[in-house]
Amino acid sequence: EKYWKRRYNFFTRFDEGIRMDPEAWFEVTPESVARHLADRLPYDTVVDGTCGVGGNAIQFAAASRRVVAVDVDAQRLRDA
Repeated sequence: EKYWKRRYNFFTRFDEGIRMDPEAWFEVTPESVARHLADRLPYDTVVDGTCGVGGNAIQFAAASRRVVAVDVDAQRLRDA
């Protein structure tokens, strides 16, 4: 419940179709933190080797030319 109350901290556009499984609530990087990292680490290509539902990958995509998102969970990749 405490994570649900903070859903807009994780994704400001949460109501626009964000999908998260129960574990993702504990693992996703808040949007402001992910944006801060992406703004300071812009590269031509970024590999997010544990992308989960894509919190960091989304912000890296806004700051870098190409993002490769990788995760062992196929459902999470679909959610990202």
